[in-house]
Amino acid sequence: MFKPLSSDRVTTTEYEAKKTWELDDSAPGFTFHAGANLEDPYLPENSPRNDSGTSIRAVYELIRKNYYEGETIYDRIGIVDSQDIDLSTFPTDERAIIYVLKVSSKLYGKRIDPGTLRIETDKQSQNLAVVDDGNGNLLQEGTDTIVGNIFYQTGTLVLTKRPEEIFQLPGITVWPDYTFEQLVFENIGEKTAFPDYEFDVFDLLFRDFNIEFDSVVTNYENEIAAGFDSDEFGATTNPTARESDSVPIEELEDGNFRPYVTTAGFYNDDFELIATGKIARPVKLADTTPMTILARFDT
Repeated sequence: MFKPLSSDRVTTTEYEAKKTWELDDSAPGFTFHAGANLEDPYLPENSPRNDSGTSIRAVYELIRKNYYEGETIYDRIGIVDSQDIDLSTFPTDERAIIYVLKVSSKLYGKRIDPGTLRIETDKQSQNLAVVDDGNGNLLQEGTDTIVGNIFYQTGTLVLTKRPEEIFQLPGITVWPDYTFEQLVFENIGEKTAFPDYEFDVFDLLFRDFNIEFDSVVTNYENEIAAGFDSDEFGATTNPTARESDSVPIEELEDGNFRPYVTTAGFYNDDFELIATGKIARPVKLADTTPMTILARFDT
């Protein structure tokens, strides 16, 4: 038995929920990009590229123009407190290098919750950690030193300070034969795929890391008020309740039988079942008053 519901019997309320993630660099959903300020003419066929396939020059220019110059992404999509964001650390010198970690929207949802991110690496037994201050700045943990920025709504982390400006790591004694900077600007071995080196200290945070943050997702609570009168749904469709199509069994002949409600199904206009509501305990249909089944479910 079906009964159509008017649209005013259905309400939808939007709300935000949070999920805590604790992951490492082996988890799907992270992409590392290195970017460099190259002055030479851009030739796509010869452009140095990251392992992800992105041009290191294009990465630098895209981040600079979209996040740090003119009408930045903060102006377009907003932030919790944009007055406290410091975008001045972005390097613009001739051999500038940046490191970018892109988090998939499958992880961060609507945005990374400000003030919840911590990323660290323990390469060479050295603990390097960066946290966000809730206002879009990435700080070396335990200090006020800004080393980059986080763009919560796009899941983008950018390290803007040079490694030697930040970390003093006397315990690191094993160094690669060449650094990322040499590889890019001095074209060692004429290599075009990056990173093709062991590590460059700073980029460890985005290549060999553990990360934790809260994601913010938008959910919707749907409420359906399914009402019916006392003279509706009073008959049973159970075939065992009838001796034939029109003759009820002896126990139902007095007409006082009232069925119990245990389940309500909700269908779309094509009569496709889209939700089922189970009642905590069977409820007997009243014979004189209307009833309403109130169902709530999230999408």
